[in-house]
Amino acid sequence: MTFENHDPLSSAGPGDIDELEELERRFAQVSQQLSDSDCRCPATQQAVRRRTFANGSHHHVLQCRHCGEQRGSPLRAKDAEARLEGMTAQEFDPVIAQTYAEYRRVIVTEFKELQTLVTERRGGWAALIAADRAEERAKLERVRALVAQCAADVAAEIGEQKTADVLAAQAIALRRKLRDALFDATPRFTSEAELKVWLAAHLSEDFDLSPEVAGRHVAEGVRVIIDYLAYPKQHLLENGFAPAHFGIEVKYLGQADGFSHKAARGLWQTVSYTDSEFFLDGVTIRPKFALLFSNISFESEHQLLNRLGMELENDRALWNGLLQLANHANVGTLEVKGPREDWKGWKMAFSGGMYFYRNHYMGKREYGLSNPRMIEKVRVGNF
Repeated sequence: MTFENHDPLSSAGPGDIDELEELERRFAQVSQQLSDSDCRCPATQQAVRRRTFANGSHHHVLQCRHCGEQRGSPLRAKDAEARLEGMTAQEFDPVIAQTYAEYRRVIVTEFKELQTLVTERRGGWAALIAADRAEERAKLERVRALVAQCAADVAAEIGEQKTADVLAAQAIALRRKLRDALFDATPRFTSEAELKVWLAAHLSEDFDLSPEVAGRHVAEGVRVIIDYLAYPKQHLLENGFAPAHFGIEVKYLGQADGFSHKAARGLWQTVSYTDSEFFLDGVTIRPKFALLFSNISFESEHQLLNRLGMELENDRALWNGLLQLANHANVGTLEVKGPREDWKGWKMAFSGGMYFYRNHYMGKREYGLSNPRMIEKVRVGNF
């Protein structure tokens, strides 16, 4: 068994790190190493070993080949034979646990050293940031005072209601100008087909995706077709993902005119699939939950949602309200971390929280079950 070479901070000297960004980059790297080295002893890493004790007796046990720990109680003779399939069990290897413990000790030592340095360095930066924010607040207060004085002078001439209308119109015009500039600067999806290509290319390594699966709505008997039925692959199951099919509906939701109509229809269509059954490879499947995947799943495009003012559509508020309603039907969103060209992972989000996530950093992947109750809701009648 071998572990990745580790170069502790003490060998380089903390004085060699001159910039906070470099220090934080190394801290993030070591934090990831620490997380990756945390052994969950998956079944694929467990092997039957013959463990001999001081009195000469021996048992067949399961030993994790990564951390060296024995998993569970000794095996019954027939269970050991079935697992060995006629092979002779190797001896239990205590060196694996010793090597793993030393590797963890080195990483933990560097993690603590870096944590202390980052905290100290951030303290200096925090003071500068606080001063900068104080100056920004002072500027904002000066602007507010000027606007208030102008509003008072105008109100004396034309009345308070007309003054409020003028100020609101100016604020909306400025928000629209900023939003248009953001639209022009943001690379965006243009169609549902483009979204499906991205989804298939980037999520197939985590899920078995079955496209365009036909079925029927249980209550109404209406024929339906869902964009994808998905099933988690083994590495997700080992990290706690429920062993069940779920649905993914893909929708392109343009942020310009008509967003509210398209968003409401798209989410309701996804809700209807949780009350449907689908026919896949001769088996009838009822999705455990369903997710909407759209261009709004990307943070850069979510930022483009309209929030111009009280008298115009506030699409961000509307979207959040629709998600709260959909949450009660076991419907959430599949959200992507980072830009589409350099994505950093995904998460399955419901308005009440998060179910499962993936992060990847410097070639390393991390999967996690956040809240298993997110997909176990039964909301019928009075709840």
